[in-house]
Amino acid sequence: QAHPFTWARRAAFASKASEMAPVERGRVGRPEKCGGEAVGRPDAVDVLPDDIAQLVQSSKFEEAYAQIEVMLKEHPDDSILLHNAGVILSELRRYPEAEDKFWAAFEALKKKDKASEATMYGLAVAMTEQAETPKLLQAEALLRDLLDGAFKRAEKGIPDMYRTYVILAGNLERQKRWAHAEEAWTAAVDIGSRMFGDEHEGVVEQRLLLARAKRLAIWQKKFRRGIWAVTISVPVLLAYWYGPRGLEGILSWWSGSAASNDPLGIGDLGSSDEPSAAGI
Repeated sequence: QAHPFTWARRAAFASKASEMAPVERGRVGRPEKCGGEAVGRPDAVDVLPDDIAQLVQSSKFEEAYAQIEVMLKEHPDDSILLHNAGVILSELRRYPEAEDKFWAAFEALKKKDKASEATMYGLAVAMTEQAETPKLLQAEALLRDLLDGAFKRAEKGIPDMYRTYVILAGNLERQKRWAHAEEAWTAAVDIGSRMFGDEHEGVVEQRLLLARAKRLAIWQKKFRRGIWAVTISVPVLLAYWYGPRGLEGILSWWSGSAASNDPLGIGDLGSSDEPSAAGI
């Protein structure tokens, strides 16, 4: 089963695809023109040279990144170079390094009071792929901000809504939040089927991922209900077993044992007047 982020990249089948998906495989370009609204042209190098672009198109990412590194030595604060370095590192699955490049591109644009949704998408994907809880939560926050921006653009933001929902669904799956992942996949399938048709391979795969999220959400809900049932029933059963004041006695015993750092109450065994085994 293909990774769900594959279909986030294939959102470029939508209208104005050339300005949509900077994280699509084999795509490099100007981040300030991606993700909806243009934010201005950064200084220094405007586009990648043809030889590097051809290396990327040929999936020769190691060679392409080596050349970008040389260019970055001359233009260390160029947001486009930093962004495209992050894209290539993501293709190489070097996600911690990709995250650093996307952050650097974000900070370079921030100094000029500019922003790039494409860079935010790349950053969210790089953090999600690392599957660490703090990074997953931070990526989720970025994606929800991007989703809010797409909603504000109404019809013009529909392609970005689709891409964001797909990436967000993958993020929520990594967090094991299956009910929320189900909601994200539902939205992605609905938008994707309208954009590409019900029979499109990406939509078909996303529908399978939606069904999986639904099943796991149901099981997760049942599991949590079972845990709560056991948690509630155990003290009730103990109270019933030991009589009307049984629960009070149990809680009193437990609080006393816990206060003495002896939750099992075994410390009293040493105070017995019986001779110990060592003294016999």
